Amino acid sequence: MLELSQKQARILQIHSLGLGTPLPETVTKVNLLDEISRMGVLQIDTINIVARSQYIVLWSRLGSYPLNWLDELLVEKRIFEYWAHAACYIPMKDYPLYQWKIAAHRKKSEDSDTWLGQNINFAKEIVDGIRKNGPVKSSNFKRKDGIKGTWWNWKDEKIALEHLLLVGELMVAKRDQFQRIYDLTERVHPNRSAEAYSEADAKIILTTRTIKSLGIALPQWIPDYYRLPKSRQESVLGSLVESGEILPVRIKGIDSHGYIHKDLLKLYESIISGSTISNRTVILSPFDPLLWDRTRLKTLFGFDFRLECYLPALKRKFGYWLLPILHHDTIIGKMDVKADRKNKVLEIKSLFLEDGVMVNDELLDGLSGTILHFAKWHNTPGINFQYSNHPSLSSALKMKLENYDR
Repeated sequence: MLELSQKQARILQIHSLGLGTPLPETVTKVNLLDEISRMGVLQIDTINIVARSQYIVLWSRLGSYPLNWLDELLVEKRIFEYWAHAACYIPMKDYPLYQWKIAAHRKKSEDSDTWLGQNINFAKEIVDGIRKNGPVKSSNFKRKDGIKGTWWNWKDEKIALEHLLLVGELMVAKRDQFQRIYDLTERVHPNRSAEAYSEADAKIILTTRTIKSLGIALPQWIPDYYRLPKSRQESVLGSLVESGEILPVRIKGIDSHGYIHKDLLKLYESIISGSTISNRTVILSPFDPLLWDRTRLKTLFGFDFRLECYLPALKRKFGYWLLPILHHDTIIGKMDVKADRKNKVLEIKSLFLEDGVMVNDELLDGLSGTILHFAKWHNTPGINFQYSNHPSLSSALKMKLENYDR
């Protein structure tokens, strides 16, 4: 059985998820697609205190790029939207891997106790209208009850559109001001029936991809990535080990053994030899795949993270929109930020370092550099740094940022 330390395991995971290599000198739209393919899925989120999560995840790996490129990949049918880990962008070539999920939702929706089963004629009217009149967005429909809609109080047409997306009748053709524009699946993806995988085969492939994307994975870390059921996982892993597709590995200090993909053996060996390290400082989206599984995050990185934007203001300890900070192979803290786009200022409301983090020139250089890069990407070159829990950090970091600005 292969063996590595927890530090080496962190480096392996960081590199496998695309966070370990230096930023490319030039970025193309194809690079965005490559990174989505490397991760397998790119989680979508609506909050835009700074750039929305999906854009930050790509920025962490590629540096500055035009935001419209991601939207163009959707229009160009090189990615599609569906539910994987959550609502995600997925490479279009992977559509056949999700047809079993679509079929399962379609079968469930036929039951008389489901929303779609109870509103089948209404949903059919929506589909017929799109077939006749073209793509629609939710805002094309007016509420009949006169009540202002919220995330938890959708109008019937929005509910129908989302159910029809889930069962494969509709797909997202593009977005307009971040609103989904729905069209018939047959028009968005005419070859949708080609090379569909069975449920069993799809689960094997997605399990394999999870291990490759994570670099190293304990069995309990695997289901969360694509939200796969845990049933039969042991037999799937056993068959993958037997075929040589994955290899057992032990992380020192962790009781459960894990797995790495055979294609990562060279990376594993270079990390073991010390020739590959992780030396970037990176601001992360709270929905970066490195952070998805809080148990994995705590076990491997010793980082206990909770996003507080869903809590009432009085219950927040650290702030509304918290972006964790990866420094080399350690998550050193988190900062609460807001882009004041009108005044072109990035507000760092607070920056909390983890216990035991040493503030030195190397950390200050990495932190100030990535903050400045992040601010310029948002077209908010002014930086308003307000508070840190570390006494010596605030003044030293402010000085670094001011020197960069000059």
